[in-house]
Amino acid sequence: MKHIQLWIPLFSIIIASCTGEMPGNDVPAEYAYVIRSHSYENTSLIDSMCHDLELVMKNHSVPYGAVIVADCRNGEILGIAEYSHRGYFKGEYINKYLVCSSLFKIVTLSGAIGKGLYKPDSKVKYFGSMYSELDNYHVLRKKALPNYSSIRNAMAKSNNPAFAEIGLVMGEKNILEYGDKLLFNKTVLRGMNTGYIEEISSQNGIAKLSAGLDFSYTTVFHQLMIAMMLGNNGELMVPKINCSDSAIKKRILSETTVDYVMKTMKETVISGTSGKIFRDFGNIAENTYAKTGSLYGYSPEGFYNWFMGIYKGNKTNYAVISVIVNDPIWEIKASYMGLKAIQLLRKYADN
Repeated sequence: MKHIQLWIPLFSIIIASCTGEMPGNDVPAEYAYVIRSHSYENTSLIDSMCHDLELVMKNHSVPYGAVIVADCRNGEILGIAEYSHRGYFKGEYINKYLVCSSLFKIVTLSGAIGKGLYKPDSKVKYFGSMYSELDNYHVLRKKALPNYSSIRNAMAKSNNPAFAEIGLVMGEKNILEYGDKLLFNKTVLRGMNTGYIEEISSQNGIAKLSAGLDFSYTTVFHQLMIAMMLGNNGELMVPKINCSDSAIKKRILSETTVDYVMKTMKETVISGTSGKIFRDFGNIAENTYAKTGSLYGYSPEGFYNWFMGIYKGNKTNYAVISVIVNDPIWEIKASYMGLKAIQLLRKYADN
């Protein structure tokens, strides 16, 4: 019964958006129109790429997966697909709030760089295992011997306590400031929901937020916008599907901040959390900048695995965002879906 209740508003959107011409300036409605009409006329979408993206997820029977590919410089969404072995309806979760996980480290690092506190090769001390979930971290840091990491390596390995330390140095005010800059402010752009941050009330809460372990929520469209902004030197070209939509530009970060953030994201596909998946694809890895994240979530329930990347192609820079929600036995990682998306955009768009 839960699925029927969730389907009612989406069904209304689809019916409304398909009675006449394609809707404009509302990406979820534009996407719903394509789902319902199977028409790609006057859209930026490449139908073969959309089909093949969905087929990859279908072939791996993912419980739920979504992937979007877009041109960072003009805002056009080139490929979008969803699949659910559980039977979720398309559109049911792509614009809903999901756990953000370690993708929030982009916010923490952007703030630390923007405030002049760190550079990619700066050293940061941390306490305990780099994959700690930071329970009672405020106690551990008082009695344990410190470890050290460069910011670049901390990003590549998604080092939780290192980012907790960065966040504690920054303080809650600065983190929230940069959360707002990167659209964690629960606003709507062209019908797309941006993320939000829950209220925190302790130092340990700041540590967990900074590492992406709690308090932050996002949508697939929101993460697409962050990737598109990073791939366009800090200026967001708000995504669109309808070719008739006018361009909307929004300056998010300075070019200097983005340059430093991108330098740290480079290591993710070389020596970091996506290294094994990209290892045999040197030409792609050489031109890919990424961040991954994993965290358990409840709507839909499962192990969330994110990949947010920028691929510098021959024609332009592309944003790739994928999320895979797995059962206890994982089907595929989002990094694998990200790699497949890049291979498909090279086949259909960047050739």
